[in-house]
Amino acid sequence: MKMLVADDDRSTIDMIESVIDWSELGIDKVLRAYNGAAAKQLIRQEQPEIVLCDIGMPLCDGIQVLKWLRSEGVATEFIFLTCYSDFEYAREALRYGASNYLTKPFETEELKTVVNAAVQKALKEKNLRLGSQDSSGRLYIVNSMLNSLSAGNYGTDRAAIASLFAAVEPRLKPDTQIRLIYIQANASQALNAGWKESQLKYAFGQICIEALTGKLKLEYATLAGENSYITMIVFLTEQYSAEALRKKCEDLIALCRRYLSCDPVCLIGEPCALCRLPEVRPEMDRAIEKLRFHAGKIVFWTEYDWNASGTPGNIDHRLVLEHLQQHNKAALMSLVAKTAEELASRNSADIDMHMLHQDLLQVFYSYMQDNNIQAHAVFKDPAAREMNEKAEQSVFNMVKFTSYMYDCVEEMLLKLREASGIAEKIKAYIEEHYKEDISRGDIAAYVYVTPNYLSKLFRQETGFTLREYINQCRIREAKRLMATTSMSVGDVALEVGFDNLSYFSTVFKKACGISPAAWRG
Repeated sequence: MKMLVADDDRSTIDMIESVIDWSELGIDKVLRAYNGAAAKQLIRQEQPEIVLCDIGMPLCDGIQVLKWLRSEGVATEFIFLTCYSDFEYAREALRYGASNYLTKPFETEELKTVVNAAVQKALKEKNLRLGSQDSSGRLYIVNSMLNSLSAGNYGTDRAAIASLFAAVEPRLKPDTQIRLIYIQANASQALNAGWKESQLKYAFGQICIEALTGKLKLEYATLAGENSYITMIVFLTEQYSAEALRKKCEDLIALCRRYLSCDPVCLIGEPCALCRLPEVRPEMDRAIEKLRFHAGKIVFWTEYDWNASGTPGNIDHRLVLEHLQQHNKAALMSLVAKTAEELASRNSADIDMHMLHQDLLQVFYSYMQDNNIQAHAVFKDPAAREMNEKAEQSVFNMVKFTSYMYDCVEEMLLKLREASGIAEKIKAYIEEHYKEDISRGDIAAYVYVTPNYLSKLFRQETGFTLREYINQCRIREAKRLMATTSMSVGDVALEVGFDNLSYFSTVFKKACGISPAAWRG
């Protein structure tokens, strides 16, 4: 995929091109234009899927480029980059179908989010356009239809379903036998291990498809995400024995453990006719919710009593979560001690204690994620890591480990409730490190909260975004240096943390109303 960046300020394009690894978003070529006329010429020649365009450019401004592009019928995602904050410009841009509108200076994460959304939209529209000609595009449409059908959006009329699939996938008929397989994993450990969410979802989906179907490309499947959980729903048309399916799921789980740092649960449904998917999927949705905390388990629909209050495994996960939510440590300790004592007396004690340990970790990770706590914060000291490693050795160690986890999470929750205190800690960190290349992730790791919660909390408490506050600190120091030293403006920019003079000048002028040179006089 190609992206064109059009701006008369070369340093702005340099900055945009360098601050993000565009290949992660599926962009393999970044084009450059320094005026509107050059932008139009490159759009004709290269047909980029994404255009980032400044409004105020010579020869032909950004609004004119967008109007020309739409008049030519070019289906390109168009994002404006501009110093203008007047809403009239935004309204004009949106009228002609701009995807988004960013005011300079913008945060790197904000730019990445906006471009990623445009990439996904471009991919979706491309697949729809190529659906009747291209097999991958056709498959994209078929998977969307299967997802919508199973969600109940197309009803259950057999004739309507037959007509629906006849044009795009004649192999799928109302009586075609399909087995739903759900693979769900808590992504917390993988994300804390350094995986990016988009990369993790892609890799997880590919492993699921290859392990279950033996194919490398996307088959009948849909990928979903909810909070810290990722779920792959496979619509399996091949007929396999229960033994073969169990082996495939075992291989899938082993691959996820080895490469993705996650431990999924697999739920294998019974074969049913295509037209019955709207009846079966709601039951499967409820079932996977019930199995959420059973990492590494393989459950066949017919092997479990779904009317039972518990879930297959060694401990009632819903009860553990309930004790955490009610802050009832005594009840939690009693439950864990009773369960561990029972498991320790079995012949399979080693395996059972390992599963109890993993199950407790999964519940704690989920609870922390739901409360915006970074899971790695729990194991930041050697004593905690040692307790975790020894948890499976005895009942005492398991209870001690659970007690530590509970106390640690409660302490972090207490700190989260003191939002102003966290905001002050964030401000202090920025004041100390603003000259460095600090990111939202760095700050989030320092205060042990998730990056999204960090941004929301800081904005609520201070009225500033993180980037605005960092730049405020940098501009304050820059003014002091320009007033008290003979350093050049370029050296001042580097000293306070800006990597190029143009961006420093843009931020300074926005904050002070005049350029750095004019301010210095």
